[in-house]
Amino acid sequence: MNAREAYVWMKRVDHEAMAAFFTAYGGIRVDPAGPDLVRLAIDSDHEDVDFQRLRELAVQEFIQDLAIFIVPDSPGFPVAAVLADLPKLGHGVFGVSELATEAVLRNLNPLRSMLRSYYYDLVGAETVDTAVGFIKADQNATRAARRMFMHRNTLNYRLDHFAAKTGIDVRTFSGGLACYLLFRA
Repeated sequence: MNAREAYVWMKRVDHEAMAAFFTAYGGIRVDPAGPDLVRLAIDSDHEDVDFQRLRELAVQEFIQDLAIFIVPDSPGFPVAAVLADLPKLGHGVFGVSELATEAVLRNLNPLRSMLRSYYYDLVGAETVDTAVGFIKADQNATRAARRMFMHRNTLNYRLDHFAAKTGIDVRTFSGGLACYLLFRA
């Protein structure tokens, strides 16, 4: 597996101090990515990095909050578009589910539109409609399959495909919420 990638936004970031802080945890390389932005490259041996804990420690160290965006393992994900809106998302750790939810709740319509288009192109309208149909059936696979006139195994295959490609597992609350908010009409 490739190195995992994340971006950290903090107002008036000190790149050297940030590099020293994150590299102290081993397996993390820090590169400047902008005036208030650093890029983290996490070795594949350290895939289990607890970003929430790292954020808490960074807040204690730097006495200011920050935002961490964890880049999904989706081909061609438009990272640059997300980085432009990262300061508008507020503070916290943002995986793709949290990113989609915050984009909708904070009325970041260009980001929401970009994410919708990206995921429609990535998995197709049929798979997106299946995921939304599953959510509308109260995340009940049997009921959803019956309503969409498909075999339950087909439904499960499409949900697995959606989760693998997008990084959003609609079987969880946060994934279901993100998908519903992102793709509702």
